[in-house]
Amino acid sequence: MARIQPIRAVVDELLSEHQINRPSDIDVMRIASSMGIEVRQSQMDGCAANIVGLGDAAIVTVDSRGDEGRQRFSIAHEIGHWIYDRGNGLSLCDA
Repeated sequence: MARIQPIRAVVDELLSEHQINRPSDIDVMRIASSMGIEVRQSQMDGCAANIVGLGDAAIVTVDSRGDEGRQRFSIAHEIGHWIYDRGNGLSLCDA
């Protein structure tokens, strides 16, 4: 439960920074770009997305065969890894 408060603070900051007031306002591509994350599409086997990062930049690759909702979820999931796992070794296949 110790990480609940920091997560809420990060979410509140993202919502405010990107003027998100309802779910339809969420633009994961804009959020990714603002965080130095390039999003690419490619056919992937065994996972829906992955992230590779170095310093302040990262690349999220998302499975091009997923529907739009799945791709959005996977990108958001990888953004979460970028926020919380950067500098600790990012997973190469997740979401």
